[in-house]
Amino acid sequence: MSRIEEHIDIAAPTTDVFRFAHDVKHRADWDERVVGVEILSKSPVRQGTLLSVDAGSGGMYSFSWEGEYSVFHFPNNSILRVLDAAPSGYFKSGSETLQFSSV
Repeated sequence: MSRIEEHIDIAAPTTDVFRFAHDVKHRADWDERVVGVEILSKSPVRQGTLLSVDAGSGGMYSFSWEGEYSVFHFPNNSILRVLDAAPSGYFKSGSETLQFSSV
């Protein structure tokens, strides 16, 4: 499986960045691959939370996928695992790991 890594520095407390990154209302604000996100399970977001993600590029809907937070350790890291993806040329399975640390 391919691996893509990106590192960015943000001038804000780790807890604030973690909360923002996991607020589904803001996912499309910072993730250019995402058009929208819906929580499929009970709030708040935590380990076991199920999401439906509408993905695309340039604000255009292209396909959707469902995922689950298999790891959710506030404020350090999370893993969003793909459970089901609509047929697309992008991916059929995978996961996304977000790690947060102070610099």
